[in-house]
Amino acid sequence: MHIAEIRSEVRRICGIRLNTPKDYDELAQLIYEKTRYLISTSTLKRFMGYLPGKEDSASISTLDILSRYLGHTDFSDYAASKKQGQALKPDLGELKLQLHSMRMQLSNLAQQIENMEERL
Repeated sequence: MHIAEIRSEVRRICGIRLNTPKDYDELAQLIYEKTRYLISTSTLKRFMGYLPGKEDSASISTLDILSRYLGHTDFSDYAASKKQGQALKPDLGELKLQLHSMRMQLSNLAQQIENMEERL
């Protein structure tokens, strides 16, 4: 199956070390923001091997959500792309999320500048 590959790709895409419970809360939030599907931190911890359990087995719904996070429509699409050796398609959802984050940072920076100018 492709579970080890999904695990590896999730680690690479999220950019989080996944060493603490807080890291898994952050990952769950990233997954929700990108897919609009909730996945519990306990499920993520077991799947990623942080908690003991059946990390080599996962429900199809978990695999579907993680596949969506990686830019596929579902797990069968993910598996088909691996079977065909296709590269991941450009993920417009990820780009939109990054753009939104940058806009928020710029807005916060503009507000800080305004506050500083008012004090002068």
